[in-house]
Amino acid sequence: KPDAALKLARELQARDRKHVGGYMLEGDVLASLGKFGEAERAYREALKIEPSANLVVAKLLTALYRADKVKEAEVFAARWLADHPRDTVVRMFLADHAIRERKERVAADHYRSIIGVEPDNVMALNNLAYVAGAMGDPKAIGYAERAVKLAPENAAVLDTLGMLLVDRGEFARGLAHLSKARTIAPDRRNIQLNHARALAKAGQKDQARKALEALIALEQEVPEKAAAAELLKTL
Repeated sequence: KPDAALKLARELQARDRKHVGGYMLEGDVLASLGKFGEAERAYREALKIEPSANLVVAKLLTALYRADKVKEAEVFAARWLADHPRDTVVRMFLADHAIRERKERVAADHYRSIIGVEPDNVMALNNLAYVAGAMGDPKAIGYAERAVKLAPENAAVLDTLGMLLVDRGEFARGLAHLSKARTIAPDRRNIQLNHARALAKAGQKDQARKALEALIALEQEVPEKAAAAELLKTL
């Protein structure tokens, strides 16, 4: 009900012009409708009220990128980081965006900067491990191990470390972490697919085949089903 949501957001603005929430919520609703230019204006109004609101900055950058205002977003981001070098919220957004754009080195630099400010930031360590692994950086497993030590029950970090170990040929250790990740998050289809890939790579084809067939048999349509079907053909 976007019309009702916009009405409520604007009522909040009218009630208190100095409160950032109404403008941020208006931007969120407009962005959800694909109206990124209008969302941008709402987020800029929010920043006029609270110039240091880094969450709003991340939302504004999202709107700019989605509106194909790439250069404007990059200039804004660079200026923000120059003025707020220890801000990890905007840096995390930029790092994740860089991964989606396949700019691994840019992402890695951002994640390292975050860890420099927050050494125990689990997701920054996990994502840096993933990016470093993609670039063939031997430090990748070290980053992943630090993340697992900090969050031993986090399925995402167990998955990352497990896949890095399997890629290095340490099948027993890697599969142990992936199996634990599956137990913790049984509905995470990407983790199920990674586990199946690891089983196949480790030469455990029967177990891999069962895991893949279970994914393919799912009623809901998920991207992992197609990937599972392709992998199954190779076994």
